[in-house]
Amino acid sequence: MPEDMNSMTDLFLSAGSLFLLTLLLSVGVRIFLNLILRREKNFVGAKTLAQTSSRWLQWILWVSFLFVLLKPLGEEYLTLPFGLTFTQFFELFLAVAFFGLLWRWKTAYFKVLLSHEKVREKISLLELLSKLTTVLIGLLFLISLMEILHVPITAIYALSGIGGIAISFAASDVIKNLFGGIVIHINRYFTVGDWITSPNKNFQGVVLDTGWYLTTIRTKTGRPLYIPNGLLSDAMIENQAHTEHRRFDQNLSIKYDNFDRLKASLQKLRNLVETHPAVDKKKSIMVHFVEYGTSSLELSVICYTRSSTITDFRRDQEELLFQLGDLLKAQGLEFAYPTQTLYVNKEGGAS
Repeated sequence: MPEDMNSMTDLFLSAGSLFLLTLLLSVGVRIFLNLILRREKNFVGAKTLAQTSSRWLQWILWVSFLFVLLKPLGEEYLTLPFGLTFTQFFELFLAVAFFGLLWRWKTAYFKVLLSHEKVREKISLLELLSKLTTVLIGLLFLISLMEILHVPITAIYALSGIGGIAISFAASDVIKNLFGGIVIHINRYFTVGDWITSPNKNFQGVVLDTGWYLTTIRTKTGRPLYIPNGLLSDAMIENQAHTEHRRFDQNLSIKYDNFDRLKASLQKLRNLVETHPAVDKKKSIMVHFVEYGTSSLELSVICYTRSSTITDFRRDQEELLFQLGDLLKAQGLEFAYPTQTLYVNKEGGAS
């Protein structure tokens, strides 16, 4: 009887010590993570890890405590499905918890990175890294499961070698599209939100998403267009978002009656264009009288604006057109329109 009492006492002491150790670790982890969150200049990855792992780590610690506490009883009395031992069941739990935490941290970390305005030009590369990290986490999780369940990896390697040859022939288009997606992400031809045009594949639209297998764009009609990445890798892509300047090219038709005032007005037109804040002075600026038309004097105004987006260019174009029109009106010049002169022969009628 005293021996039983001593055994029970030792058991309770062990359980109490283990409980206190788990409690101290839980409190320590919480304090450590809170310190990370309070430091403003800390690495964004550490802050994201602290935000996503606090409760997760608490669960891992307390479940581990229960496992160690119940291990003697579980191995002797508990029957698990698929022939799993109690230790294997706990190892599976740890694998799921660890890789689940890793995946949660990866998702939150890349979400924070992609939300920064400074990384717009690197969005495609970051999306590729995020997807590759997901695949890597999945592969490591699968390998861990096979190790825990004692599945022979060498047999899987042999099977994958034989099956890989058959799959490569059957899924050549799929592989081409997958590699095309990787090339697109690495070379960063375009990112989400860019307007792209393909002269040789005859499509254009705003990029909505760049996936592993296909890229989605929205056309002028507002409908989504799904393009396999293999097709995009062979296409010539014109990206409007990479435009640094936009060409302003406008012909002005003036009445022949205004010829005497044309030369003086041309110089004022040049001054207007050269001093306009939207016009890039480093690029060619050409304002010239270029042609005697059939019913008008033809002027040409060519310059380049600093507008990179089509919205900004339309605004600058509109402002330039209004100012050119106001100046011509102030100089007494009138716009011409197609006319015909009809000569009337009094004797034989019109000719």
